[in-house]
Amino acid sequence: MSHDAVNILLVEDEAPHAELIQRAFEDKQPQIRIRRVKSLAEAREHIRTMQPSLIIADWRLPDGESMELLPNHFEPLKSPPIILMTSYGNERIAVEALKSGALDYVVKSPESMLDMPHLAERAIEQWAARAERAHMQTALLESEAQFRLLAENASDMISRLSTDGRMIYVSPACEIILGYTPEELTGKISFDLIHTEDRAAIMNRFNRRSLRSTQTVTFRAIHKKGHYVWLESTARAVLDPASGSVLEVQAASRDITERKNAEEALQIAHDNLREAYEKTIEGWVRALDLRDRETEGHTQRVTELTLRVAAKLGLNDDELIQIRRGALLHDIGKMAIPD
Repeated sequence: MSHDAVNILLVEDEAPHAELIQRAFEDKQPQIRIRRVKSLAEAREHIRTMQPSLIIADWRLPDGESMELLPNHFEPLKSPPIILMTSYGNERIAVEALKSGALDYVVKSPESMLDMPHLAERAIEQWAARAERAHMQTALLESEAQFRLLAENASDMISRLSTDGRMIYVSPACEIILGYTPEELTGKISFDLIHTEDRAAIMNRFNRRSLRSTQTVTFRAIHKKGHYVWLESTARAVLDPASGSVLEVQAASRDITERKNAEEALQIAHDNLREAYEKTIEGWVRALDLRDRETEGHTQRVTELTLRVAAKLGLNDDELIQIRRGALLHDIGKMAIPD
């Protein structure tokens, strides 16, 4: 039991029984303090003014039944845990009491009343465990509510995936991005939406242990209308705190089709410009060969030899491109020499 003081409210109108229970706790003082009341009215007043750690109550009291003190009659977990006692062994009452929130049901006897410290310790520990589970459940519900609120108002498509890639949850943005409603995608295998050329790489990333860190990937996904959309997805696994195993994967995906199209158009323009530049250089070389037929082919031979030497020196591909251009133009000044 905790080192903090434990305040127990004993609700018992029969003096001999109350004295026997109080005597059982004598060697537990001052860690455990017992306050005795004789009726439901006194018990309610004591609960309002001094929240006890535990209530030990006789089932039948002069002004009613102590079942009225059970958590179902107050806000759950904010009322103290209760052990009910009765002089009559009634199975129906025991089941009803435990269903209503009592932590224990004890038939009065000298042995059970003298064992009350042990029953009290067990009840308090059980109540603490129950409260912890309730707080965790509340925190989980709040977390899920916040996740859903963010997901349902985000422009990105938020998804939760099982370890085999099945979609557990998809946010409403999927209808804008892919044309499907959340109901159409929930339960589907996410890999089935990915372009066949991109699928193997994405599945490989999905299966790696590296998914335990944040991963960002780009791929093409099929739109409901049949065309493909470029998506950029950032994903991370949710791990079991106890075992460290992957519970699910959460991902945020955005449509980057316009960006991809712009990048492709820019690359095409760059390739066209480079091709035009190369053709211009080659045109100058041909003009030089026509001007000086005595050394025709000299420029090509110098270029080939220069590239072989440069490769031996370990220059990279980009540097070799610039070396080639320089070699082709090494005699370009001859164009200005009079015949």
